[in-house]
Formats: sequence, structure tokens, C-alpha cells
Amino acid sequence: MSDSRRRYYAVKAKLGQLLPEQWTECESRMINLSLMVSAIPKAKDLTQTNLAAEMPLTAQDSSLVQRQRRWVKNEQLDERVCYRPIITPLLQALSRTTIPIILDTTEMGVNCHLLMVAVGYQRRALPLVWQAGEGSRGHTDGDLQVGLLNYGADLLPQTADVIVLGDGEFGHVQLLTWLASFHPAWDYGLRVASDTKILFEGQWRRLDSFDVRAGETIWLEQVYLTRQAACGPVNIWLTWDTKHNRLVPIVTNLSLPDEVRYWYGKRPWIEPLFGDVKDTALIYKPVVYVILTAWIA
Repeated sequence: MSDSRRRYYAVKAKLGQLLPEQWTECESRMINLSLMVSAIPKAKDLTQTNLAAEMPLTAQDSSLVQRQRRWVKNEQLDERVCYRPIITPLLQALSRTTIPIILDTTEMGVNCHLLMVAVGYQRRALPLVWQAGEGSRGHTDGDLQVGLLNYGADLLPQTADVIVLGDGEFGHVQLLTWLASFHPAWDYGLRVASDTKILFEGQWRRLDSFDVRAGETIWLEQVYLTRQAACGPVNIWLTWDTKHNRLVPIVTNLSLPDEVRYWYGKRPWIEPLFGDVKDTALIYKPVVYVILTAWIA
């Protein structure tokens, strides 16, 4: 028996254990998923043509490519149902340590973005829950962000220690308020805009009014964020990004600046995940990629 056929049977058997209801509902759909997953380890890259070349079938590659495209475009496919039993065991294993949850968006084609909630793991990020939508990156809705985090929280063990990390798109009052009310409490380190106003020593001041130079940091404790909708008390860590020559303010509920420095340094771990997603020909439905790659993480 060839290696590709052996992998296919192993993946098919595992999917049968994890997703018995989906096999009963539509066996052909799950066979196609098994074929694509089993092709990943040997494919040169995750284009549909290269996946087709590694499938243990005698059909022409062009036919197998069309098979993949029909699977990807199938509106009856529920990615979360397929993905949940795959990611849950990993989350259970990671719950012995603090779990970094990384939020970010990336552009996916013309006027399309992908909002990702990911788990930091060994200097990379693994997808937890995601949503594709229209519009450019940086303009996702606060309700959507909270909704995805709510779903992600349901996947995590209740006893897990969690810290949420995100750039300036996520450092807004709506998300901070949700995090403050969440039980059990999650830590967070979220970047905010440098022109954000805070209540400091009885006065409202812009964060960029504090004199932060290269190599220096400023730690502000128990302040309130934004004049329009006061949120807090929170702590803020101000540092200077010499690479991009800009102020980086991080709002947090952590009590020590060294903790913020350590954890926020993990936020870029999501970039390789986005790079992988964009390298695949499944780009018109990018959520498919994260289902498949969970098997080889």
C-alpha cells in the first residue's frame, strides 16, 4: 500500500471518530475532506493542484481540483462543527499553562478581510475561531470581536488562565468592558491609539503628550481611558517602537510592566499563520485552510 493511501485511510478513520454525525449526513463531503487533509504532508504547497497530485486517486488532477473547489464552495459545510473536535484536545492540553489569545485581521483579496482569534503556541498561532467579511483590515465591528471571543471562550477549559493580545483595532472600550465583566477574569494587553485621552492626576491627557524616547518606557497605573466613555481603572505601558518610529501604548490589567513586555511580545506570532493562509489557493474561502492545517500543527 502506498504512503499516500495509508495516510488517507488513517485520516479517514480519525475523522470518522471525531465527526460521526457529519459522515452520516454526507459521506462524500467527508471523503473529500479526508483526501485534502491526507495530501497536506507531502504537498509542496497548499495549492489545489499540488494537493490533487498527492491524493491516492487515479483521476486526473484537473478533476480533483474541481472536486476541491466544489467542496470549498459548499454552503452546507459548517467549519466550526468540523473544527471544534480538532482544536478542543489541544486547548485541554494547553490549559496547564497561561494561554495567549491573539486577535488580528488581515486582508484577504479585494475588499475582504479575515478576523482571526488564535492561540499562541510554540512561537506560532493556531486558529481558534475566525470570520471572513467585506471591507479592509482594521475596521471590524466590536460586536463581532466580542462574539468571536465569546465563542472561543466556550471552547476553552473554564479553569484556563488566559491573556488576550491585540493591536490598535482591538483596544476600544467595548472590548475592554467585556473583558472586565468576563468570569473567570482574563488578563489582557491591547494596543490603543497614541492620541487616546486618559484621566491622569485629575486631567485628561493624550497618551502622546507623555515624553517617551527610544529605549525608555513609562508605566501609568489606575487611570481611566477615553473622555467620551470612561473605562477603568486600567494600567498603561508606553514604549517607543524604534523600527517604525512611533509610540506604542498598551492598555492592560496586568500589574507589572515586565509582564506586559513579555506577553505582548507574543502578539506577532499570528503573522506566520496569515502568511500561510495567503499562500494557499483556497484564498476565496480561507477558513478551509485552518481546518486542514490543524491536523499537522
